[in-house]
Amino acid sequence: LKSDLFKECHDVVDVERYYDNCYYDVCGCDLGGDCTCLCDALATYAKECSDNGVHIDWRSTTRECDLCCKPPFVYDPVDQCVLATRARTARARCLATGAWSSVVVL
Repeated sequence: LKSDLFKECHDVVDVERYYDNCYYDVCGCDLGGDCTCLCDALATYAKECSDNGVHIDWRSTTRECDLCCKPPFVYDPVDQCVLATRARTARARCLATGAWSSVVVL
């Protein structure tokens, strides 16, 4: 959350509260691995950023939290899963492999 990836949002949404919650959640996570709780924490901050006009494509750079949508939908950092013809960011890998899930934990 404090990395350069989210830096654009730091002036819009205070990162400290989200960071503290993330730290607490990940350390106490027992929901199938730390990645599940980490991804939920990152998604919460990213959504708050998006709700405030700062859209961050964090899933494509955070391998543990990759999101693939069921075809014919593709991942879009603003709207999550959208029809491929309306996508701003095509996720060809998801379509090519036919892989989909809400969160892929590696």
